[in-house]
Amino acid sequence: MKRLLAISVLLLATFQAQAEGLNLRPETWGKNWTREDTYRQAAYTTLLAVDCAQTRYIISHPESGFHEGNPWIGPHPSKGKLNNICAATGLGHFAVSYLLPSKFRNTWQWAAIIIESVTIYGNYAAIGWHLEF
Repeated sequence: MKRLLAISVLLLATFQAQAEGLNLRPETWGKNWTREDTYRQAAYTTLLAVDCAQTRYIISHPESGFHEGNPWIGPHPSKGKLNNICAATGLGHFAVSYLLPSKFRNTWQWAAIIIESVTIYGNYAAIGWHLEF
């Protein structure tokens, strides 16, 4: 179900971008980057770090019976795999944010912030406030 939702959102974003005439020429990259863009990017990166720390806790405590719910990561990833995924996700999100025109950047960043917030809350509801850095 989550995969279908992710694909649907991606398709809708693609069609919207085409309708709006998305311009990804290199000379437009990072144009109009604002202080608010930096704040949103920092908020997303912080939330991603918390999500990764919650997942690290789950990996370290298999006796808890919890597992990773993201099918792209797998139910019991290694800490090394998780670290690589978290780093790539953070860098990839920043790259996309930087490349997007400002009219799309705000939506992209807020969507990621909301998704991470919901994920963290779901983890909190399941395992409590356990983090491992």
